[in-house]
Amino acid sequence: MVHFLRLLTLDFMVAHTDIEEILRLRISDGTLAAGSKIPTERSLAEEFGASRNTIRKAIKLLEHDSLITTRANSRPVVVRHIGVGLTPVTTDG
Repeated sequence: MVHFLRLLTLDFMVAHTDIEEILRLRISDGTLAAGSKIPTERSLAEEFGASRNTIRKAIKLLEHDSLITTRANSRPVVVRHIGVGLTPVTTDG
């Protein structure tokens, strides 16, 4: 019975990668502009129906790609806009 309930719950959960992609799109289209703060973990968790831990994972992915910066006790800030025509920097000589 416990496994059955768990499977039903997993069908409705939003993955951190899905949330990361949505936030990435918001940065790309300017909804979240460079210099702006990302909404609070709590508001994002409510919006996506996810746990705050899931939100933190999504934020870490954006931080890893240098799209946002985080500081202790402060909301993450968008530091880079993803614009049309920008190409990723590679290290392949």
